[in-house]
Amino acid sequence: LSFLAPTGTYKSHNSKHRGPGASVSRSTELLLCRTAHPVPPLFMLSIWWYRQVPGGRLEWVSYISFDSSVIKFVQSVERRANISRDNSRSESSLLLSALQPQDSARYFCTAPLLHTETRKAAEL
Repeated sequence: LSFLAPTGTYKSHNSKHRGPGASVSRSTELLLCRTAHPVPPLFMLSIWWYRQVPGGRLEWVSYISFDSSVIKFVQSVERRANISRDNSRSESSLLLSALQPQDSARYFCTAPLLHTETRKAAEL
């Protein structure tokens, strides 16, 4: 598991990473994205999750609105994923279950601003 988290922390739980493209040996993965000092505060921003396989394009995975009233998933994960957020802790989590080989990718959490983004990344 590798991380790109210059402004906060990004954690993956319940995993035994074997590298992109490796067979997935676990059934559930919880990805956690936490921003240390969001500006504006995270509770004012929607959160988007993307993933990217090596050499591939970014694929949108999930979206959660600032107040959690709107939640959406890409069709390939919609029956086996859950997204949540805890605004008091400035974090969002993405739970993937019934993992499949195509789920092995680098995952990005982003909270878009006008022209900049707060990004975190991890490999699953």
